[in-house]
Amino acid sequence: MQVRFADYSMPSWLWPDYKQCFAGAMAQDSGVTPSASVPVSPEMPADAKPLWDESFLSQLLGCANLYTVSPADPKVINRCRETRQEIASLWLQVPAEALEQIYKGPLGQNYRAFLKSGFHREPLLEPEKSCLQELSEAVKQGFDSPFGLQALLGVMLYLPPGAMQVRDAESRLPAWLLGDYQSIFAGDRHPESARSPGAVPSPDSSLSPHQDMAFLNRLLGCLNLYEIDPSDQGIVENLRNLRQQIAQTWLSIDAQDLESVFAGEFGQRYCVFLKSGFQREPLTDTESHFRQELTEKIGAGIENSPGLKALLGGMLYFAPGSMKVSNAEQRLPHWLLPHYKIVFDAPAN
Repeated sequence: MQVRFADYSMPSWLWPDYKQCFAGAMAQDSGVTPSASVPVSPEMPADAKPLWDESFLSQLLGCANLYTVSPADPKVINRCRETRQEIASLWLQVPAEALEQIYKGPLGQNYRAFLKSGFHREPLLEPEKSCLQELSEAVKQGFDSPFGLQALLGVMLYLPPGAMQVRDAESRLPAWLLGDYQSIFAGDRHPESARSPGAVPSPDSSLSPHQDMAFLNRLLGCLNLYEIDPSDQGIVENLRNLRQQIAQTWLSIDAQDLESVFAGEFGQRYCVFLKSGFQREPLTDTESHFRQELTEKIGAGIENSPGLKALLGGMLYFAPGSMKVSNAEQRLPHWLLPHYKIVFDAPAN
């Protein structure tokens, strides 16, 4: 009896007995040395160490569960970052002919659990952005290239739901991956947006953007994509629309809620937007007019709530270093001052 790709997908507790009873006999009969007990890339020696074992599978599933329970715990977040890097690198070492079977096995199951934990909504660190860019470049080579699908499995770990689209996915992705891709990344798209790589559907009209996680996830996804390729005009147009919605949201929030909203998910995504450099994009006529309206409200005084709300919106429309608030240390609230200083207390460029 032979289990195809047993060394790739069989759990470690079963592999030694299977190997002794079946793999060894086959090798003895055929004169072929049995496979290593784990996936080995063409560049790896035959006695290479396992790419994964039961402890890694447990770690992968454990991270998914821990993040679901404690998404704000810094230790959990750091462990999830490390694990994400490991699994993304691991996929790149799996041969194409074994990919489907491994994806359907224990490793794939725990990978999907990690995906569904929501960890890919976390803002990316600089090294992670570089990793995502490298994976994205491999995906652009096509799924018929040696590592296109493996790279896509890595990319899916770094972008939030709704932030990525594979054109003609039904015809280009294998059946074993298509369902998971659609459920995570294509499920909340409107049909009319399906042809645009970074298309952003309208948010749920029953929720304000600061309460709508679908909106916040799409925002973070677009910002990550802009970081990778700021020349993509589809992403630029989406971010223009999102910026308008963010600014209008700040204007609509009650004064007593500003600090708590800023400290929440909406404020975190807002700060990522502030630091993205998108404000350097040339303004349209409509945006210039809107910025002027905000500037007039700011001029009336940021000590009053309308002025402060307008400032929060206006900061999205001024390039880093191009706007100054006089006596900012005394006039800005403590929760906003550090973020203002990071973006605007620097020479314009």
